[in-house]
Amino acid sequence: GLLKMMSRFAEMQNLKDEAQLYLKQAKQMAEVFNSTFLKVKKGMTLRPGHPLYPDSIYYSNNTVTANLLPVAFGIVPSEYEDEVVKNISATTLNKHKGVGQIECGVIGVQWILQQLCEHGRSDLAFRLASNDDYPSWGYMAKQGATTIWELWNGNTADPKMNSGNHVMLLGDLIPFLYQNLGGIRATEPAYHHIDLRPQTDIENLSKVDCSYSTPYGEFVSKWHKNLQKMHWQVTVPCNTTATIHLADGRTEADEKAGKIIADANAEANRITSAAKAKAESITRTKYLEVKNAVVNDVIAAAFEAVENMDDEAYFALLHKLCVKNIEKGECELFLNARDLKRLPADFEDGINSAVYETGAVHVAKQPKPIENGFVLVYGDMEVNCTLRAVFDASMDSLKDLLGPMLFA
Repeated sequence: GLLKMMSRFAEMQNLKDEAQLYLKQAKQMAEVFNSTFLKVKKGMTLRPGHPLYPDSIYYSNNTVTANLLPVAFGIVPSEYEDEVVKNISATTLNKHKGVGQIECGVIGVQWILQQLCEHGRSDLAFRLASNDDYPSWGYMAKQGATTIWELWNGNTADPKMNSGNHVMLLGDLIPFLYQNLGGIRATEPAYHHIDLRPQTDIENLSKVDCSYSTPYGEFVSKWHKNLQKMHWQVTVPCNTTATIHLADGRTEADEKAGKIIADANAEANRITSAAKAKAESITRTKYLEVKNAVVNDVIAAAFEAVENMDDEAYFALLHKLCVKNIEKGECELFLNARDLKRLPADFEDGINSAVYETGAVHVAKQPKPIENGFVLVYGDMEVNCTLRAVFDASMDSLKDLLGPMLFA
């Protein structure tokens, strides 16, 4: 709650004593709160499968909000947390004959969806978010509402006590859509690093198309699934990193490209410092010559870093280049002999999964005498995607980009 937040603020300012004081007060507050409102009733039912089996543990009058807030604020003793959450789910389901509808108002609705997700009930959270029966957000839309009402029954309530534009009742629906369904969750200020972890386990949800604009650009998380497989398209803006959490629990950090950029920036800073010191003692013409040389050195260093990438990063780069340059229709992808020997087994399937709506790619079994990268062949037309060709094609734009960055 608030005391834990104050402790974090104190830690950020290196106020160690104050941070410990706030934590101590948070613990004292939780103890008093639990001694007053937490009800522990052992052995309420002996029937397995009953929502209160084996114990009934809840707060105050056992409403959804009474149980939800202590869970959201981290007040519930760990040994009782599952039982309290079980009461939240039971009340939400059982009051409406198992259908599952919102059983809280403007306070509880701020936490209901994300707390259900955090405690393994993303299916119930999605049911609440997508329902269009009373009471629900979908019910408002079905009644023609274009803003959020103050009351769930805003179409029949007394207008004197019912605002027609009451954003508070929107609760955590928007964070649930972006963070849980789309999986876009910031772990550093301004979305400099994000965790991508969508809730793909919801049976009744087969596709999500989510994008979020940040100071660095637009993050995109777009996925669809069937009973056999899932396709997930991710876009991560420049100068940011992301940790991708796969459905089987593995994570793949998109950090190697970030390391290459960081190393190139460090090298650029070193070269720039030397160039600026030298430029102070030479003419403007000479300065421009040095400036051009520095830009070329940085580009050469970046190209060398790409050439020396390990196999995993190298073929990940080829995958991105292929997806970016693919045209409509089928084509053959030619590699050199060395790359054919070390080609990952799932390379072709991975590309075709990403471009299945556009075309199809077949990796040629015979090598092509190229230094690196690949060549796409569409009948009589070839698309040169060797690394040197890609760099050369972007040389002018790279120089235009690096010049202001290095010599601002």
